[in-house]
Amino acid sequence: MDKFILKSNNNAYKIGFGTLGLTKSDTPEIILEAIKCGYRYIDTAQSYFNEEMCGIALQKAIDEKIVTRNELFITTKLSPHRYNDYENTIKYVKESFNKLGLDYIDLFLIHHPNTTPDDRWKNLNAEIWRALEEFVEQGKIKYIGVSNFSSFHLKELLKTAKIKPVCNQSELSPMWHQQEMVDFCKKENILMIAWQPLGGGQLLKNKNVINIASKINRTPAQVCLRWSIQKGYIPVVKSSNKERIASNFNIFDFKLSDEDIAILDDLNSNSATHFTINDSYRLWSYYDRLNLKQYVSSTKIKLFNLFTIFLYKNIDDKIKKIYLFKILLLFTIKLNEQNLQTAYLFGIFPVFTIKIRKSEKRLSMKWLPDYD
Repeated sequence: MDKFILKSNNNAYKIGFGTLGLTKSDTPEIILEAIKCGYRYIDTAQSYFNEEMCGIALQKAIDEKIVTRNELFITTKLSPHRYNDYENTIKYVKESFNKLGLDYIDLFLIHHPNTTPDDRWKNLNAEIWRALEEFVEQGKIKYIGVSNFSSFHLKELLKTAKIKPVCNQSELSPMWHQQEMVDFCKKENILMIAWQPLGGGQLLKNKNVINIASKINRTPAQVCLRWSIQKGYIPVVKSSNKERIASNFNIFDFKLSDEDIAILDDLNSNSATHFTINDSYRLWSYYDRLNLKQYVSSTKIKLFNLFTIFLYKNIDDKIKKIYLFKILLLFTIKLNEQNLQTAYLFGIFPVFTIKIRKSEKRLSMKWLPDYD
């Protein structure tokens, strides 16, 4: 296998352009603008519902000779909560190929680890990985990796994997270091890709970040992205604004001082910008208190989400209010499959994935295992 290009010294691959939330008709033009600015690493996913629009943008960039296919590095992700076995992985990987319109995909990730209340999740993750390995062996996918995996999940996957994950895409920023997981990945030579590198926008308003940016005549976003670069991470950042798209890419002509890095390191609060799958394991004992079994009513789901907000001590008060507002909104919408997908995308159900059981007209939850 060729050297993993994201580990090269080429700046075009040291930062990714994210597409989460880009679902409007102008999405192809936004992605095309990013490519014109110099981005070559484009990040999408099945659950972003925009693979087709990404494909349109990529083809246009190639047709207009802005870039060649070989210069692009395209990442997409499998949604394991929906497609969590070998056969379905094969099926939906092929679907991503069709939507993107590509002969090969550079990097395919498992978007989240599978989760079950027993040890079945180990085999489910292994079966998805086995299917992805076959695509690599066929030359259809160049590299495979994971996203949002803890060291706990990675250790299990490595026991059966023939091909080691090249990367783990996780939330990383000055306010959320995940040091234990980062150290494990470094030991295993697994590259860290940072999503939410701006702390969900919170860091852009932080006084320390603003002071550093003012001192070196840079934007707060550039400071945060440069922190990721100097930590050895590949940040994936999104914007639909032309000026910010260009500004976010222009981070390779300066370095942060050791003093500035230390100031940013001190912002670590050990809290994510949203409820993550890994964080939700800590709430496992509260499921039984609410008598939440495999199937629960929509009202209990709403109440449970509300309940977790006040239990979660590491979440900033402002973020609590935002999620409280989202959950209160949930009471006003009809719970059908389309609305649930929308709710999932916008973080109303950030702790767990929810699907409609049409036959019973109730909601089915994929429960999460506890771990150390």
